[in-house]
Amino acid sequence: MVDEAHEIQDEAWANLMPSLLDSEGRLIAIGITKGKGRFRSYWELGQGADPNFYSASVPSTANPVIVAQAEKAGFSDPIQYLRETVAADLTDIEFRQQYLAEWVEQDGQVFKNLDSVFDTPWGYAHNTMNTAMGLDIGKMNDFTVAYVGDLSTSRFLARDRFVGLDYSVAVPRIAKMYRAFGCSVIQMDTTGGGIPVADFLRKEGCNVLDYTFTQRSKAELIMTFAREVERGLVHLPKDDKELRREMELFEATVNGTNVKYEAPKGYHDDAVMAAALLTHLMAKRRNFAKSPIVGSYLHKNRAVALA
Repeated sequence: MVDEAHEIQDEAWANLMPSLLDSEGRLIAIGITKGKGRFRSYWELGQGADPNFYSASVPSTANPVIVAQAEKAGFSDPIQYLRETVAADLTDIEFRQQYLAEWVEQDGQVFKNLDSVFDTPWGYAHNTMNTAMGLDIGKMNDFTVAYVGDLSTSRFLARDRFVGLDYSVAVPRIAKMYRAFGCSVIQMDTTGGGIPVADFLRKEGCNVLDYTFTQRSKAELIMTFAREVERGLVHLPKDDKELRREMELFEATVNGTNVKYEAPKGYHDDAVMAAALLTHLMAKRRNFAKSPIVGSYLHKNRAVALA
């Protein structure tokens, strides 16, 4: 049994978990909804991602003792009672974490305005002349994720997400989706293992646009996606829980003068990267439609973005 589990470092978890496996043991971890460490990872798994895990969060207002104390003090709302008495010196985020058991994203969160952009159903009616695909190839135990969207409306239409498939199976599967939606192009990460996949897709008749990930190019891609989301210019599937969760957890960390965009350790960002690749195409298409002479605003404003 682990208390204050949110404070446990990854190194300690790495030593603890194998000992439980050897003895067929059971982990009971208790903590507050704070941070994005291994405790948070296990909590996420317990929300349905892995049947071997179970997780629940309970606010302090569920405690009948606190409710009774609030009523005795003349408060009809136990939350107001807690805010004005025992938690008067806490910030709003600290209060929500420690007393309401809410996972609250803090500094470093990249994507804002999520409620307004997760607003479209799967399979939105589309013009096949305007569809394209964003593709992120999974490495090792990561997922391969493909999104198809309508470039004329910036709406996401469909997704395929899988893990552990050999290229001989994965490539025809992706190509089939490409043809089914009449896509004009696939923009994909061709860093490392993505190069042979791109070649195989071209042999399947797909038009592939390479996007090589470097620290700078990945930052530009994520900045474009974040900007489109914040401005409400992209429409994401409201039932895509995996993408939303990845976007909520995705963060920016600063090291000196460099900003690194990635998922916290132990989490996936495959859906975010595939969605960003597709959104990048949507942004370029919209800006080209406004002014065919001028390139994408990302390229045009590059010096401003990096200043």
